[in-house]
Amino acid sequence: MTRYKTDSQIAKIRNRVGSKELEKRNAIAAKWEPVDNNLADGTCANIRVMFDEGQAMLTDFSTEPKFGTPEHDALTWLHAQISPGLMLYRLVLLFKTADFEKIDDYKQVWELTLRHKESGEIANLYDYKGGCSMGLKETKVENLNPQFAEDLKELLTALVSKWLPLNYDGTVAGTVA
Repeated sequence: MTRYKTDSQIAKIRNRVGSKELEKRNAIAAKWEPVDNNLADGTCANIRVMFDEGQAMLTDFSTEPKFGTPEHDALTWLHAQISPGLMLYRLVLLFKTADFEKIDDYKQVWELTLRHKESGEIANLYDYKGGCSMGLKETKVENLNPQFAEDLKELLTALVSKWLPLNYDGTVAGTVA
């Protein structure tokens, strides 16, 4: 059984967060808009998401740290950082939508395609074979729009954070009020 870092950490949270975190959550969400999943056609997972102490990083498939090396072992991959259920819950909290139709439910249950409002770039977040994944149209980090890349890392970091609040009373999303 997989122990997801985010899920395990927030299970211990008993404190509430304040209005500052709610404003931060809303500011992050305002940079993105959900769009039709057909716009995700042509995306692939060549740019990988990894976390270093909960901070999202983007790396190219071809240059990611090799399995079993200290560099690799020091990082947490997206699929090991947060469960698909908690990721979906937090995405619905931020964007009030996700797609369950037209999904190949053999390997995938849900997906959400987001457009970055400033750049128009697309990010497709989804579950795949029981883990979270992300697809982008670009295949190299160096070719990403810089603002898109920064805002994407900010969004991914917020999604796995210990502070992302519900609308209710400062409760952290994924904990019980």
